[in-house]
Amino acid sequence: MKIIFHLIDLSLVNAWLLYRRHCSQNQIHTKDVLSLLTFRIDVAKSLLQSSPPPPPVQRGRPSLQNISDQNNTTIDVRAAPVPVPPTSTRIDKFDHWPVSTTKGRCAVKDFALLENGRKDVILLGQLNTEIQIYTQRSAYDPLIKLTGWNETHENLVTTCVESKSTITFIHSSFGAPPEIYCINTIDQLNSAKKVTKENKLFTERNLPKGISYRWINKDDETEIESVLLYPPNKHQEKNLPLLVLMHGEPYSADLNTFRTDWFYIAGMMATEYWLVFQPNYRGSTSYGDEFLHGILEVLIARPGKDVLFGVDALVQDGIADPERLAIGGYSYGGHLTNWLITQTTRFNAALTGAGAVEHVNSWGLADLALYRTYKLGGFPWQVSNRYQQVSPIFQFDKFRTPTYIAVDENDYRVPTSQAYLLKRSLHVLGIPSKLIVFPGEGHILKTIHGMRKLK
Repeated sequence: MKIIFHLIDLSLVNAWLLYRRHCSQNQIHTKDVLSLLTFRIDVAKSLLQSSPPPPPVQRGRPSLQNISDQNNTTIDVRAAPVPVPPTSTRIDKFDHWPVSTTKGRCAVKDFALLENGRKDVILLGQLNTEIQIYTQRSAYDPLIKLTGWNETHENLVTTCVESKSTITFIHSSFGAPPEIYCINTIDQLNSAKKVTKENKLFTERNLPKGISYRWINKDDETEIESVLLYPPNKHQEKNLPLLVLMHGEPYSADLNTFRTDWFYIAGMMATEYWLVFQPNYRGSTSYGDEFLHGILEVLIARPGKDVLFGVDALVQDGIADPERLAIGGYSYGGHLTNWLITQTTRFNAALTGAGAVEHVNSWGLADLALYRTYKLGGFPWQVSNRYQQVSPIFQFDKFRTPTYIAVDENDYRVPTSQAYLLKRSLHVLGIPSKLIVFPGEGHILKTIHGMRKLK
């Protein structure tokens, strides 16, 4: 029950934050905005008033009048049925919008009310490797993709002052750094005006160029997509050194966007003349529910095979040099890295950050124990074989790859002990390795000291 109450409380807080955002957009004075406590009470009152009170309890023996009334009761005319969202909407827990496309569903990333006088909602929806702008009249109407730029839009905001509307968003792509753009109506999307030049320096540099690259997992004939970043001046060249760089969570995806922080190092590695391969393996978002849930009970093996088939395809197409291959990832990407280098010796080096090697230990010590219970279909004592299958430590005798290990001292998402376990195993096996620990850091690096050490 505590978990249920916690989720209800979390929903209320999120609703209150959204309410405050709408108040700000509509320029409602601060003194007229409900406090969190008042908001909670108001919601509680509304819920109590949403259904009629229960009938009074009849006490004692029924009278003849009561029996007569019951026998003569007329049946009320049934109310017209109220439409409900499709089943996929009501049971889907991953924010997928209820409109199918040829590649699955569009994952909603953000939304805002449209400009003054129009009842539509404007949405940011991720489909494959791009985040585009959509509008929708209601939950039962189809999404309408707006004609505009490709690539990735973020942080959508609409305002309306004295009947004058403004829509702002951030746009970026492989070769275009993020800037803020502004339009007055949604119909002007093609002619949005850039209002910032915060990243002008990058436009003066020779940046990596990216493409979408697809291949087939031959085990089940599933098509997989990736982002492929070419080094500067090497676009579409052949026989390049390849770095496989895998995203985390796994409910995420690599996109056609421009990112430069410590967590998204693809662009930086491409400038070091690596061809950077970022696979959106099984479990990645915006490719449909079947694709998303394709990791259940096969948490590592199936997405791992997706990645290996992708490397095979790049080599067969002559794009990647089979003698110069490296692999790496952080968090779930680290889990995959640790597992993949027990499946093949083709990689010359590995970089693993916050990656698990023994998932029973992670189940017991990590802050998201239910994550593994759900993904693997049970507790360690119920499906012990699955926990062992996804734990690289039981296949360390196959290790041959020199490995660089990065871990945060206070990581409760992927316990630090996992990195020590990996380091000791590599030492015993005589495989070159190095361990770097970021003092005082959690799962996400937040201090300048930690980022400098990473650099």
